[in-house]
Amino acid sequence: MTFKEKLKAIELKQEMVSKAGNRCFYCGTLLSIDKLQLAHIVPKYGNFVKKYGKEAIHHPLNMRVTCSSCNSLAMDECSKSDYAREIHFKPIYKELGIEL
Repeated sequence: MTFKEKLKAIELKQEMVSKAGNRCFYCGTLLSIDKLQLAHIVPKYGNFVKKYGKEAIHHPLNMRVTCSSCNSLAMDECSKSDYAREIHFKPIYKELGIEL
């Protein structure tokens, strides 16, 4: 990850945590920004990055603000089927201006 990408990730986390009111999306626990994480709904594994694109994988609509205990729940939100992932990415692609 480049320095520029790291800065962008920090800014995204700050923005998302602020919008979430410093609360975990799943359990509602109030925590400081350094204790909260951004969890990918469709994970950032290499094959998913290749298939859906880096920009879509790291899009805010593909992430949830979570505590460490709830981090793995984000992946459960989108079933492991290709169809569910395709449906999940439709609004992300629309926002990015990518046609399917």
